[in-house]
Amino acid sequence: MSRDRFFSILKFLRFSSPENVKKDDPKTRIEEYLDVLRERSQTVMKPGKHIDIDEALIMWCGRLGFRQYIKTKRARFGVEAFVLCPSDEEWQGYSWNFHLYYGKDTYMIEDPNASRLSVSERIVVFLMKDLLNSGRHVITDNWYTSLRLADYLETQRTLLTGVVRSGRGPPKEVQDMKLDKKQSVFARKGNALVVKWMDKKDICVLTTKYTANIVEHKKTYFGNKTVFFNRPLHFEKYNQKMGSVDLADQLLEPYHYDRKSLAWFKKIGIHFLFRIALNAFIAYRNASRGTTEFLQFLEILCKELLTEHNLGAAALAEVYTIQKVHGPRLQQPSSNIHHFVKWEEQKKQKRCRVCHPVRKATRYYCAGDPGICSVEHFKTWQSEGKGKEKKTRTQEQESSTSLSEEGLDQPSTSGTVHRPSMALPSTSGTVPWRSGRISGKARQKRNLSSSEESI
Repeated sequence: MSRDRFFSILKFLRFSSPENVKKDDPKTRIEEYLDVLRERSQTVMKPGKHIDIDEALIMWCGRLGFRQYIKTKRARFGVEAFVLCPSDEEWQGYSWNFHLYYGKDTYMIEDPNASRLSVSERIVVFLMKDLLNSGRHVITDNWYTSLRLADYLETQRTLLTGVVRSGRGPPKEVQDMKLDKKQSVFARKGNALVVKWMDKKDICVLTTKYTANIVEHKKTYFGNKTVFFNRPLHFEKYNQKMGSVDLADQLLEPYHYDRKSLAWFKKIGIHFLFRIALNAFIAYRNASRGTTEFLQFLEILCKELLTEHNLGAAALAEVYTIQKVHGPRLQQPSSNIHHFVKWEEQKKQKRCRVCHPVRKATRYYCAGDPGICSVEHFKTWQSEGKGKEKKTRTQEQESSTSLSEEGLDQPSTSGTVHRPSMALPSTSGTVPWRSGRISGKARQKRNLSSSEESI
């Protein structure tokens, strides 16, 4: 695909049918596309027992009605997306379910018992609607966790563990209790257990899965200093299972397409395209048990898509050629698809055109081109070598044309070369004949010397 063709597709890229777009409803711009991605993601696998729910912020600083400001995020301004990821070690970072936040009326639930839930609590239930009543365990941060959410999920046979803010679950006695460093206190109400632990500051965890328990924790400081201390089991489990959404953001960050765009839906659509590519990478890694990195997977994916859907050089030339070029081509396309460097075992070895004049034989060939010893030299030959060869041919043609105009390249019948005659003055003296062209001053000097000799 050419550069201009790519930019043309990117310019007119849309993610919904034009007849379904409504000016007063931003969801019609992107939801049709997101529904397809969600369906593909959920057909590949089913989450395990532990599930992580968190938010991801897609940076957007333009004018937008549902743009959010989160001061704790690095981007701060952007479109908020809520993501559900499995917490299993093999599937961490896989976005199984995701939804954009368009406002407080976005996540409406038909269950009348959920009407008393807040916006953040309804988000958890909305993302879990296909996984409720299956005994799964949800891990959330302090923006979602509350005693009210834990009670509702318990009626749906779903467990909850998460850091909880003061006033959303811990009893007043626990909140007002002063603790020394590394000291903890427990409080229970029904099946809900609240744990308060003093580290650098007070931290409270609410859980309906674990019981009150203390485990020994090992921490290594700078200089290989190791310290052992006791802390509640709930903090160990929370740190192990929480962070799947953050891992996805971490993997996407180095290769993410994050460029300015006048269309908000275009930026969001490309963001979720990369997120789905990450899902494919995680599924591929689990199936192959290989050590392929995400960047290598993206390169392989692009090559496969180009090979499968490419029309080829010959077909594109017929479609997009406006004016035919008369005369023979310097090089005819050797195939109907884009070709890459390949290794031919049966062919004779050739010299690498980039390493020339150094004698370096190779069995790597590019279809229709001379031998190339490496992929880097293939790129150099495609960008520089062909241009130099074309320039050399052009110079040779120009030099031959100039010689033919001067009459220096016309062969005679006797096998000798006829040289142009020079107009010499009629004097008695003789001037040695010189081949080639002479300047005006040299001609005047010669005429003057011949005149003096005649006198």
